[in-house]
Amino acid sequence: MYQLQPYRPIGNLFNLRRGSKRSPAMILSIGLIMVMWPLVFFFGFLRSDGGASVFLLFGLTAVGTIAIPILINFGWQALVNTRLGQAELRVNNDRIYRGEELRCEFIQPVKGRVAIRDATIQLVLHEWVKYRQGTSTYTKTHNEVIDEMVFEGEQKNSGEQIWLQTQFRIPQNAMHNINYSNNRLQWLVVVKVNIPAFPDYYEEFALDFKADR
Repeated sequence: MYQLQPYRPIGNLFNLRRGSKRSPAMILSIGLIMVMWPLVFFFGFLRSDGGASVFLLFGLTAVGTIAIPILINFGWQALVNTRLGQAELRVNNDRIYRGEELRCEFIQPVKGRVAIRDATIQLVLHEWVKYRQGTSTYTKTHNEVIDEMVFEGEQKNSGEQIWLQTQFRIPQNAMHNINYSNNRLQWLVVVKVNIPAFPDYYEEFALDFKADR
């Protein structure tokens, strides 16, 4: 069995996780910061006695715009880590091809008593595109769930493990991974562990999908 690595696309500065409870909280926090810092800058400008104070205030608010969401992200992850340990996702092959069977095994140690509502393992095709309209550049992402397996919830105690196992069949007509400057296709295994009244565990693992042998 081969261990997969988490998918970390370039440009995902705040490490937002699609489909998890983290994303709405993170997006709201970032939105509030982006709205508030111009107001802070404006009122600071009105009260400042010189240009140096204005530039200092602008610098602090700019740094805060980047730093605060990152700190929120780390805090959110730290909260998850109080209950769940480092997860591993293992597959039967380090490279996959069209029509092959993909066997997945997910293992995650439990640090504290936790009630799991349900868990899901998905085979996902992630697409990212960049295009121009007039003088503006836009990006779009799309996740297509090819197949999934849903597991029933259970109670876990400290020292036990979450252990999930499933298998998928790669479609015969599937497009392999591509990585161009304006277009990326990346096959993923997505794992979600739904924990009531607590941050979910959510992770995307990258598959090495080749065109031909």
